[in-house]
Amino acid sequence: MVAVVVVSAAVVLGVEAPASRAGTDVPIHPARPVAVRVASSPNPRSCPRFRQARGGHLPLAVVVGASITQGVGATCPIDAWPYLLAEAMGWRLAVRGVSGAGYIRRVRAGGPFLNELVGLHVLEQGPSIVILQGGHNDVGEPRAALERSVTATVGLVRREAPHAKLVLLTVFPGGIATKAQRQADHAIVSTARRVYPKVLIVDPITQHWHYQTIRDHLHPTDAGYRWIAQRMERDLRAHGISPSTGQASA
Repeated sequence: MVAVVVVSAAVVLGVEAPASRAGTDVPIHPARPVAVRVASSPNPRSCPRFRQARGGHLPLAVVVGASITQGVGATCPIDAWPYLLAEAMGWRLAVRGVSGAGYIRRVRAGGPFLNELVGLHVLEQGPSIVILQGGHNDVGEPRAALERSVTATVGLVRREAPHAKLVLLTVFPGGIATKAQRQADHAIVSTARRVYPKVLIVDPITQHWHYQTIRDHLHPTDAGYRWIAQRMERDLRAHGISPSTGQASA
């Protein structure tokens, strides 16, 4: 049996802890999970706080990703797919989502994903599942550089959390996928499988995802985020990952 890890924006779910700014990295303590709001809505202070049952026995999921992990387009941060999926699966959640970031790409708010994983300080706490969401912002980068970055990121997860199930949620095309998007997607998927053959790939391009979006045709509405969470849950269950345990057959 192996566990699963999911990676996205900096948030730990459970009992809210004070934060000086949205997106602040917060240490996760298995016996006392905490939550931090991510500023993906115009006024996150007016949004409800995510509350999750306490318990160090609950599987820890780590999610690191870009804007679709951060919740851009959602009414409130907790309407984004990582929160909905964690609630459905009975996970504690550590999430870091940085709009504009990627395996290579960094922006003022953070990135690349390897740095965000290190900054969360959670891989050493034995997560059951790690999910990396991204690739859209790396479209157009040199393939060799993208492969090196994916290799380093996947390698970090495997070294620091060897028993975690690793899931990659890859390129969201924002419509019909372009040649460049398909090339980046292929580079990410093929490299990840070469580094870790047991990686679970969830690929919006090859799986022909269609969900409700805001006007940019990329970022989901609340309904779109619900669709993504349900699709992720379905795919995880199909690969033997069960709610509450976060485990899957090796």
